[in-house]
Amino acid sequence: MEDPTTLAVDFANEEIYESRVYQVRPEALMLLAAEAISEHPDSDPVEVLVATEAPLREAAFRFMAKRDRQDGLLTYILVGVSAGRRDLLERQDKVGESLFRESVRAFEESIMQGGVVEAPAVVTLDEWRVYERRQRPGP
Repeated sequence: MEDPTTLAVDFANEEIYESRVYQVRPEALMLLAAEAISEHPDSDPVEVLVATEAPLREAAFRFMAKRDRQDGLLTYILVGVSAGRRDLLERQDKVGESLFRESVRAFEESIMQGGVVEAPAVVTLDEWRVYERRQRPGP
């Protein structure tokens, strides 16, 4: 069974279109840890902090999109990564770029304005094409 939190790419017919990674800000992690401490007043705060903060340190959200080489339509996923888990938050198959851009915009408006995540690290189609050319064997 295919993992729904990964985006398989058939390089003969598809290309990676764009990837965006949004790291959760350390301040947001500390707020979550403080909330966990307040919810467990009888527990050792250091233990609660370690149990909460360490697994969330690598927390992130990832948009990954691929493009069909023939019709130009996109398939994309949004995945949340936290505490060793990967959760599929959204998937759209064979949609136009405008729907993908709208989804990214809505996500960024909701989560970035609250200061939860850092600005995304973005790898565009052109950057993926350069990478792909460098990976091909040959003269």
